[in-house]
Amino acid sequence: MSAKNLFDKITLIVPHRRPIIDIVSQLQNEEEIAKNIKNEETRKNVLQALNNIINYLRFSFSPRSEIPEEGLILYAHKDKLELGSPKEKPVKINLYRCDDHFYTYMGETL
Repeated sequence: MSAKNLFDKITLIVPHRRPIIDIVSQLQNEEEIAKNIKNEETRKNVLQALNNIINYLRFSFSPRSEIPEEGLILYAHKDKLELGSPKEKPVKINLYRCDDHFYTYMGETL
């Protein structure tokens, strides 16, 4: 499997008012699921991407805080985390995807 076909890119889109503690809990559940990925490289990359998101949320927000008014869009890979900017305000969908590409808010792929 070539590196560009790895399903290890995470898109997280979260609407306003969703508690940070709920998102972190969801991502921790995803970590447990990701531990069962058979491909070692993909497993390692997905776990690192999830860890990047969880650390960002923990250090950027208090556990009891909520997502800001405009929503939150994150794109994570094993070695980077990028903030997306909503094309509509506020973000109205809740989306978690782990795939071979990133999803933009309007449903396009990057």
